Amino acid sequence: MSTHRGKALALLVTAVGAVLVLATAAQPRWTVAGATVSGGGAPAASALALVALAGVGLLFLLRGWARSVLGLLLLAAGIAVVLVDVSVGASAAGWFDYAPLGADRPRTMQRSSWFWLTAGGGALVAVGGALVAGYGRRWPSARRDYAAPAGADVPRRDPWTALDRGEDPTL
Repeated sequence: MSTHRGKALALLVTAVGAVLVLATAAQPRWTVAGATVSGGGAPAASALALVALAGVGLLFLLRGWARSVLGLLLLAAGIAVVLVDVSVGASAAGWFDYAPLGADRPRTMQRSSWFWLTAGGGALVAVGGALVAGYGRRWPSARRDYAAPAGADVPRRDPWTALDRGEDPTL
């Protein structure tokens, strides 16, 4: 795989995962006896997805080892999204064990599809972060057309400089 394709793949996987988490993290996580439980979203997962999107934007500006460090941070953010998603579900399960659902209703709890979509988005962010951490140093960096020249100050050779010295550039 070429470096441009690898970079595009990592950026796409990370961005799609972050957008998927943003779209699904606020949705209900559980269904109890066939009814969807309101609330139960994972707002921390949304915050981590915003961090991942900011990281995708920052990848365009960084180069070398800094890009690899950012890849490790994206990997950690993706793992954290999955852990937050699972922990939100675990705390809800304990509450429903004590909730009065009635003797005739079964206490079956199932994870909603939103839970799985959020976890999948976190996994995509983690995979994208791993790709960046592993291969990011090899990718081409952003162009530096407007960067200051390296070395000593280069004197300007234009009419304004001549006027600053007190010379008449029209003669």
